[in-house]
Amino acid sequence: MQKLQAADTEEQVWRFREFWECTFVRIEHAPFRIVSIALILVVTLIAMNDEARASETDQFMAMDKELADSADALNRYLNRQAEEFLAKQNSHRDLIMTPEKLTQKYYSYLFKGLHASRLRSWLLNSEDVDRFPGATVSYFQYLRASVFGMRSFPFILPMARTIRVGDVHLGIDKMGHFFGFGRRSFKEYLRLREAGFSEDDAMEKVVLHGFLMERYFVGNLIDGIFSCADLEANFQGMMMARAFCEGNDPYFKRAGDKWVLTRPIDIRPFVTPGFDETYNRSHYIGRRKGLVFKVLRRDYCAKFALPMVQERFAIYNTWPRSFSQEVIDRYYEKRGKDPRKVQSLEAICGDSD
Repeated sequence: MQKLQAADTEEQVWRFREFWECTFVRIEHAPFRIVSIALILVVTLIAMNDEARASETDQFMAMDKELADSADALNRYLNRQAEEFLAKQNSHRDLIMTPEKLTQKYYSYLFKGLHASRLRSWLLNSEDVDRFPGATVSYFQYLRASVFGMRSFPFILPMARTIRVGDVHLGIDKMGHFFGFGRRSFKEYLRLREAGFSEDDAMEKVVLHGFLMERYFVGNLIDGIFSCADLEANFQGMMMARAFCEGNDPYFKRAGDKWVLTRPIDIRPFVTPGFDETYNRSHYIGRRKGLVFKVLRRDYCAKFALPMVQERFAIYNTWPRSFSQEVIDRYYEKRGKDPRKVQSLEAICGDSD
């Protein structure tokens, strides 16, 4: 844990140093220097925010690996934590009055940020979770061998291992997005509903807000990586939050003067193929783009044709596209320009031979 914290600290230093020095030189003689410097400071704070930067993952390394399904273990953990959480809440004199507030607090109980997450700690250390690469591979070995390497700013990225939940391969970082950004998305969804927006309109606004944040702040600006899989995890986290407190059979329900868990939590319906970055691939900008493409062409393009990969993708293809993905599809269609096509597997690997 101390090694991870040290890496995260070093990452913050590099981000601040390069972003400040390079950008300051460009605006040194600009007429709006004060405004520009203020903007730099704001962006730097965003980059250092735990939830904003989360982690990156290289799922291409695990593409041809068979991982044990960790869904049952994850569900047991979530149910155990929910029971403990409710016991603590029910022991308080001032009981939370709404299931929506209770759900948000449960999400925070599981994941407050990169440095304060009991869920992340469990996923990293539990013997019931099959991870790749395994514990024998150090953080720096993983980073250097990854598609990201250490050749583009920020040079040190927090890296998440790959696990499997149901049929889906995903980075552990997606669970941080699920419960971290998912909680924020749920809170925004509730605000919009209270403001009079319909269910679909509120969800669409939440999706587009997350999309623009990923495009201009959280993803592209910080490390040159726009993660479509992160956006899907954010959305599905919100949808599961709704399942905790909406409908005829919510997970949380008031029984007299106590809150109870009405049925076992099952995260599998909310972990979609959109979490898998080998299937729902990221796109890249700047120097990052060329470096990642080079590694993909050299090491991974041929692996997409492997039977085990094709079988996994065939299963993925049976899933319908999510509401979030459809919103993003319409956004790109309206603009007439879709970077997912320019950086598609065909575009990247078409001339790999």
